[in-house]
Amino acid sequence: GPNANASQTLLSNYVGIPDKIVTVLEGITAQLAGSGVNVTYAPGCNSTSCSHDSDFNHATEAIKDADYVVMVMGLDGHLEGEGHDRVSHSCNKKDIDVLALPGCQGKLVDTIVGSNSHIILVLVNG
Repeated sequence: GPNANASQTLLSNYVGIPDKIVTVLEGITAQLAGSGVNVTYAPGCNSTSCSHDSDFNHATEAIKDADYVVMVMGLDGHLEGEGHDRVSHSCNKKDIDVLALPGCQGKLVDTIVGSNSHIILVLVNG
């Protein structure tokens, strides 16, 4: 998902700057280094707003032979603050004030779940 390698998202907009930021992708890759496990990254969305599904095919292609899929979805500072999450960020542009993943992220989750049943979903939300 769009938050897997997004260090700025991990900071949110309420904290200071840490000495080192480790993204979810960097952490997984570091933990599995030397284990023989292959880590493949395909965000599926161009940003957390995920305004279209044109990159979904890269994600579905990347998981074809995967034993497990880690999806890192959710908000970032752009969508999170002071009511920005209360406008339509839905993939179908109709839903407002709905508790759902922004943009087409929910559609991406549905697409990946349809292709692989071993999903680990990580939500990053301010």
